[in-house]
Amino acid sequence: MRKRKSVKGACAVSVIKGNDGPTSIFIAGNPVDQNIFARIKAAYQKKKYIRKRDAAIKSIKVKPHTLEEVIEYIIKQYGAIEPDRNSRQVKEGYRNVKGALVERKAPHLLGTPLEELRPEDFSDAKAVEEYLKLCEEYQKKAAEVPEEIFPIDYYLYVIKIENAGEIQVEIEKNHQFFGAGYSGAPGKKKCLDKILKDIYSYYGVTEKDIADNTDRMKGLVAVLSS
Repeated sequence: MRKRKSVKGACAVSVIKGNDGPTSIFIAGNPVDQNIFARIKAAYQKKKYIRKRDAAIKSIKVKPHTLEEVIEYIIKQYGAIEPDRNSRQVKEGYRNVKGALVERKAPHLLGTPLEELRPEDFSDAKAVEEYLKLCEEYQKKAAEVPEEIFPIDYYLYVIKIENAGEIQVEIEKNHQFFGAGYSGAPGKKKCLDKILKDIYSYYGVTEKDIADNTDRMKGLVAVLSS
């Protein structure tokens, strides 16, 4: 999923959401072009995030659960349901997760690794735009890799929160993938954030995840810091 936001006379921001939790943010433009108030606000927000992140890391305890246990938990605790596997929602989720996993686990199936194609200068708006288009092409190519070459065991669960919104939990068992997000009504972010943090915290991390700062650890930290 990609989201773009343009700021007149300043910069262009592109966001690519990673299916394992972390989000990559690419900024094109010169921060010097921003006025002093924008720079002060950006610096303040960065420091605020760092404080929240550090506090989140300190709060994390080793108490992991398996994906199967997570499924049982969200069904019992929040009434999660599994949509029809032939629905558009499930098919789109399958393609997105498969694409991300192929890129991460089997990049040799796609050609030159994207890491090697990243622009050296992210202030070059044209280079960043071309790179983002290339990411889209890789995502499509990855999703089309045959099942017999890269098998996927994907599941989607949906939690509907009355008058608030919907939380989607994605699980892929072959590669131990876990991801979750939500869409909600205005003013309900706090409520949905709380549930999302609870689900990620229940999935938890192992001592190895903490020591190696794995994607599982990064995902938990990102959600707790939001």
